[in-house]
Amino acid sequence: RFNAELRRRGLLTYDGMLSNLADRLEEEGSTGTIATAIRSRYAAVIVDEFQDTDTAQWRILEEVFVNAARPFFAVGDPKQSIYGFRGADIDVYLQAAKRCLVTDLSVNHRSDEPLVGALNHLWLDSQGGGDPFDVNAFSYSRVAARRPVRVKDLPPVSARARRPLEIRWFDGAAFGTSATALPNKDPAERLVARQCAQECRDLLSAANARILAPDHSGVEVWRALRPGDLAVLTRKNAQAMLVREELAHLGIPGVTGGSGSIFQSEAVDWVLAWLDAVADPSSESAARRVALTPLLGWTAQ
Repeated sequence: RFNAELRRRGLLTYDGMLSNLADRLEEEGSTGTIATAIRSRYAAVIVDEFQDTDTAQWRILEEVFVNAARPFFAVGDPKQSIYGFRGADIDVYLQAAKRCLVTDLSVNHRSDEPLVGALNHLWLDSQGGGDPFDVNAFSYSRVAARRPVRVKDLPPVSARARRPLEIRWFDGAAFGTSATALPNKDPAERLVARQCAQECRDLLSAANARILAPDHSGVEVWRALRPGDLAVLTRKNAQAMLVREELAHLGIPGVTGGSGSIFQSEAVDWVLAWLDAVADPSSESAARRVALTPLLGWTAQ
């Protein structure tokens, strides 16, 4: 009924565009008019994050480029496939791998050697050589790090040296209570966010902690840690907001990225006051309202 209603209204969804194109390409074949026209515009194709490709997208790529023996490059990691909710299919990755010459990217250009070594140990050495994922189609590949160490002299954790990879277990004891279990979900998330903010404070306040980073001229130098050097990843946007609030309580600036809207933020009232003042420059009340926002840096005094 959904597709029939779309046809009745003359509408086409994005998914419909892909599936219709895939169907037409399969009808015409790789030597058909549409496939030939697409290839005339692109001599080769490279698809990044290929593990998030869905079935219709793969059908198009396969018919236009792979079946025609045109240069086709797919870059991806099946362990990072997280978009199943919108149709991404890990089986598509595995099907494509059977038709491609597969090679591993064996050097990590982002992380330092101690962290890469710790991850190698976690996923390989600690498993006794077995497959950590228990999936025959893919496994963890040992990688090397291009960079040695770009942080040094970090503060200790509970009188011991800080490790490059640490997994923390949070229960009542972790927060100094006698209970072994955490409280309900909402208070627990607040406590974890507070602990995270305190960890950031400890790193930033360490007198000797240094990071190797480019200066204004692009030359890498050792300097003190700054708030912008730290990143906190959360599963949900609401959890990120909790961390930012706890950071603010400690006087540490922070920004969040995600799908949140500015209309849900405190800043929306400031921007609206500024827009009102710009729209009506002769309005004294509008000028007063914008003057009291943090945008101008003034106080009521």
